[in-house]
Amino acid sequence: MDKQHKPLPGVGQLIGDAWKLYTSRWNEHMKTAGLIVIVGLVDFGLALAVKYFPNDNFRFGALFIGMFLNFIALHWITLRITLRTLRLEADKAPHSSEEEGRLGWKYFFPAIWVSILTSLAVFAGYIFFIIPGIYLSLALCFTLYIVLDQDIHGIKALSASYKLVEGRWWVTLWRWIAGSFVFVLLMQI
Repeated sequence: MDKQHKPLPGVGQLIGDAWKLYTSRWNEHMKTAGLIVIVGLVDFGLALAVKYFPNDNFRFGALFIGMFLNFIALHWITLRITLRTLRLEADKAPHSSEEEGRLGWKYFFPAIWVSILTSLAVFAGYIFFIIPGIYLSLALCFTLYIVLDQDIHGIKALSASYKLVEGRWWVTLWRWIAGSFVFVLLMQI
């Protein structure tokens, strides 16, 4: 990839585009996000069962298995939501629910692997002072999206994320800060 990048849209345009995408596809997003409610209800039922079961070994086992299954379910749901959003952002029709679920499983382990690699790289950056950690955090923040959008895995996905941000780190940081600020404000409502 050459050093000349297409100019990034402004912060206001990014926020406006994200809001339009969010509101125009509300029903589609809620169908997938509704799966999170099911996971929450299962967790609630498990918590009640653990609370009233007298055996401590059962409590520990049930909590461990519940947390493990919760991680799997939420990771798979998050991948589905991200895949759907990437397709909608590219003005493509969303996959069927079955295909979306299959793709969620296809990318399940590659997503975990690049998350581990990214975490290790960022952690190493923080060990070598704070600034390298901050730099790597932003430079590698697109790794998961590259896995899902371009089907690039492992170290190649980290490299692609780094190249995407290379030469425009400050403008990317500004957009990340502004987007985070708006998100936090909306969460306060």
